Amino acid sequence: MMSLAFLLALVLHNMEAAIWMPELSKEVKRVRFFGLKKKRFLAAIILITFFAYGLTYVYFIDNGLSEVIRYLYLGFVFVVGLNAFFPYLFGSIYFRKYIPGTATSCLFTLPISFYLVFVQNKISPTDIKLYMGSVIILVILFSMLMLVKKLYKITRKALRKCLKMVFPIDE
Repeated sequence: MMSLAFLLALVLHNMEAAIWMPELSKEVKRVRFFGLKKKRFLAAIILITFFAYGLTYVYFIDNGLSEVIRYLYLGFVFVVGLNAFFPYLFGSIYFRKYIPGTATSCLFTLPISFYLVFVQNKISPTDIKLYMGSVIILVILFSMLMLVKKLYKITRKALRKCLKMVFPIDE
């Protein structure tokens, strides 16, 4: 049940960030190093959301049989929880401006993620497997995002038409 709450919290967080983060990037020059463009940012958020749903599905289907699946899933959940601190909470403090996604990450994803990992699954904060799973997940996500970025450049026009049909918003 908490895994479903985690997915809902992640979707809420991603929606908040998707709606307001690109505007903040235009407004605050120091945030521009993130290189946020609406369509790329939306594509990344959609990719991460689908990844979360897919990994959660595999975790449920596995039903605790594979320790590798368990720690990859919990590593992902842990990384999402830590995401509340960086870039959101620390970014808001550093820029002295609300970073979109801070509220939902601090109020929902952080507590639900940490509950899932440390309470429900009884993982110790010193469990090296959790950190190994987190690093593997970060490498997978980073690789996926870089692949999407390259594919975006290659298929820019076709993707632009597709995204306009799915997300009819102005740039």
